[in-house]
Amino acid sequence: MALEITHRVTPQQRKDVRADLSRLADAGSLMLGDTGRAVESLQRMLRGLDLYAGPVNGTFDAATEAAVKKLGGDGVFDRAELKEVRSRQLFVKDDFRTPARPGQKGSDIRELEGQLRNLGYDVGRVDGVYDRQLEKAVRAFRRDDKNVPDRFQNVIGHRVLSGARGEVRELERNLRELGRDVGRVDGFYSDKTERAVRAFQRKHDLKPTGIANERTRNAIAREADRGVSDRTQRFIELAKSKVGANYVFGAEGPNAFDCSGLIHWALNQAGVNAPRLTAEGYRRHYADSRVSRENLKPGDLVFFHYPNSRGIPPGQASHIEIYLGNGMTMGTDNTAEDARIERMDWSAFIGGARVPGLNR
Repeated sequence: MALEITHRVTPQQRKDVRADLSRLADAGSLMLGDTGRAVESLQRMLRGLDLYAGPVNGTFDAATEAAVKKLGGDGVFDRAELKEVRSRQLFVKDDFRTPARPGQKGSDIRELEGQLRNLGYDVGRVDGVYDRQLEKAVRAFRRDDKNVPDRFQNVIGHRVLSGARGEVRELERNLRELGRDVGRVDGFYSDKTERAVRAFQRKHDLKPTGIANERTRNAIAREADRGVSDRTQRFIELAKSKVGANYVFGAEGPNAFDCSGLIHWALNQAGVNAPRLTAEGYRRHYADSRVSRENLKPGDLVFFHYPNSRGIPPGQASHIEIYLGNGMTMGTDNTAEDARIERMDWSAFIGGARVPGLNR
């Protein structure tokens, strides 16, 4: 037996739904052959109750009549049908603060279906209806996500949706860590996120569905945890190949370098089209991908301030090197030692940055 649908009206829809109800009340009755804005309102209300799948075109045709008959009666929309339609509107708060139950339909439920589907759960049709299949998917999600309370087994609470968004947000962060373009990291599974997932799946011999099921999410997380892409590794190895190269102020290779000249040369040789900048210039250029001391990974740029004769004040970078991991760096800053690998000078460290192009 089909569910009798109640339409969940979110705050953003409230004004329009009330206007449609008012227009229907003013119309009195509507029947086959009628046209106009009141019929458009009727068709929207019927669609919201999952009774009508045709166009909202303002023409009371046979399909509209058949939908009205599902409310009971002879297919004429009058006071009794209006009362039924009005009784099946549920005005709710945002983000499932008004819990949903089987038999309800709404844009918020459609959003949840999309989130769960993209995480690999079987929700059936993504149609905005909280049916038994979606209920099973919600229960499965509750079991899998230990941060979601397991009470209220037959309803959706806002924390379920928040949990799904948290999963997507983590996925987006990991994809961005791997150099994939996901747009904003906001917990919404966008077209960009789907394309990034599909590209990762192709590269790693997974079925390129674009759906981030558990197997795909785990593979992406492992790759992000590993943290060193092939291009990053090439960048590191290119820089290390210049150990012993002469330090010359202003030089940018291939046989002599200053500190930022070595960065410029190695990045471009690794396939990153980086500009020729000073140490402070690189710090500002990559300001949007700043990295804290705790989150440094091999291949990150690290910035230092040392007392200097060039007028660079404290708080600005007077020197730049490449972080190699395990507290070691690669760089060059004086003619006595030339290009070398050495222990990280944490006392002079003022920040780090990740080069987005290295992870592609």
